[in-house]
Amino acid sequence: MRFFKNLTKEQISIQIFIFCKAVIAGLVLMGVNSSFFGMLYERGITLKSMSVIPIATAPYSLKFLVSPYIKNLICVKHFSLTVLVRITQITIFVLFSSLGFIKNNMFFATLNVFLLTLTISIYDIIATHIKLISFNSNQFGIVTALSTVGFRIGMLFGGGGLAYLAYYFGWRTGFCVSAGALMLINMVLTPHFLNICEPKNPSDENQSGCRQLFVLIKNFVVSTGAIGVILLILSVKIPDTSLHTTKQMFLLFKGFDKVQIANISQIPGVFAMIIGGIAGGIATYKYAVNVCMSFSLAFFASSCALFYWLSCVNLGVWITAFILTISSFSCGFLNVVFRTFVDKYSQKDVNKNVLLISLGSLFKLVFANFSLLIANNNNWGMLYILCVLSTIPGIIICFKSNWLKKIG
Repeated sequence: MRFFKNLTKEQISIQIFIFCKAVIAGLVLMGVNSSFFGMLYERGITLKSMSVIPIATAPYSLKFLVSPYIKNLICVKHFSLTVLVRITQITIFVLFSSLGFIKNNMFFATLNVFLLTLTISIYDIIATHIKLISFNSNQFGIVTALSTVGFRIGMLFGGGGLAYLAYYFGWRTGFCVSAGALMLINMVLTPHFLNICEPKNPSDENQSGCRQLFVLIKNFVVSTGAIGVILLILSVKIPDTSLHTTKQMFLLFKGFDKVQIANISQIPGVFAMIIGGIAGGIATYKYAVNVCMSFSLAFFASSCALFYWLSCVNLGVWITAFILTISSFSCGFLNVVFRTFVDKYSQKDVNKNVLLISLGSLFKLVFANFSLLIANNNNWGMLYILCVLSTIPGIIICFKSNWLKKIG
């Protein structure tokens, strides 16, 4: 409650906007990666034809390439931030709604998904820019936690909620209604933004977006803590990705059916992740980010160790459900702490912030495939041991790196 008492009216309205943005992002990404595939399958599109769709979502993992251009548009060209937000909102609504009208034209479907994920990426960049400038560093954790809650709610709408609408009213109505209702709420609650930007070097105005991108990557690569940051990202993304990419496959291997998996993992897991995210936000508000990072990594390593125990012995449904809930809670906690670390490390530079998030997304894509290869051979014990070991470099960095101790 102390956090909310310290906010100005403008910060509260911005927090509401960021929360609604997160809901929409969760709805769109889950709608594309889950419900849209279900609709195409029902309409007779082969899995081989659909395999190109995940490639079309690449802009979300590569959004750091777009970030300098968006920042230039706002801070150098002085394009109205409010107008840019409105254009982005309308574009998302049109593109997401049109998904329900696609029949068997895979070229149009792929192009639509590409443009939609690109627009969502731009929306994320805008919201990140607004967050970094509008809040101070000790407030980032709570803002990120509430965004995580919004994102999970959006995922529920984009997955189960959209499926229910499609079942009763059809896919067209489902996509239009879900997108329209949320976007209308978001547009109504969107405040009028001034073109807020961090203090910048006058020479930045003479640099193109391409030049800024080159300088951004070069400065990060030669910076003192670059190797430590990369190792920290790997320590977060390897176990997180490996555990959750293979979770359903592992539970099927252990003999649970789909209904049991939903009852013991998917439904309680969403709520546990939300609660864990809120706990992570509160922790970063009260304690130093290096302490929170070390604790969250150790906590997540413990949940991976519980999975190793689960792979070695046959446990009952209730103990399995408990382990899965602990895992989801620790995942929510870790992800909010990690995002808060990124927010503080970037020092209000949206380009650096988006670069680190994109690196995490790229690592996630790589290790998702790697973990599936291990799981495909049923080497579950090896997978979970690797998850535990991968957290060790990050924990060491949290205790030994002076640059991390000084953040925030």
